Amino acid sequence: MRTVVGAALFIVLSYQPMAAADNSDDQWIFRQTLASGNDEPTAIFLSWDYGAVLSRATCDRSTHELVLEYFGDGAIPLKASDELTIHGTGTARLATQFVDGALQGRIDAALLLAISDTDGLEIDAPNEMGEPWHTGRAEPLQRLARLCQE
Repeated sequence: MRTVVGAALFIVLSYQPMAAADNSDDQWIFRQTLASGNDEPTAIFLSWDYGAVLSRATCDRSTHELVLEYFGDGAIPLKASDELTIHGTGTARLATQFVDGALQGRIDAALLLAISDTDGLEIDAPNEMGEPWHTGRAEPLQRLARLCQE
């Protein structure tokens, strides 16, 4: 009996709730070429359950800017007064427009790379939780930014 109680006590005392794994990096997809065959590097960020595209980034090669389209999570309607902000080692407010029901923001590729860090990026945009999207290291977005500088 003493062994059973001791084992149970050990299990209870040693149990520490584990935070859900942050799989934000797994939510990213990078494509060099579109299905149409056009060479248009694209970084896509999916919802936590991979069931929806939350945002898509492309490069405006004429200005060396990333164009980030944010489609939202469907829980909160997007509106023209909404803004997009990216947080990393610094914060960058994107010049944001409301286009075809989505928010479209622009950020200089060099600025995105400058604020990127190993701890990850966050995209602050309207959503049900009211907090920024934790996007992990966002390597596909950083890769797109490097290509956009060429």
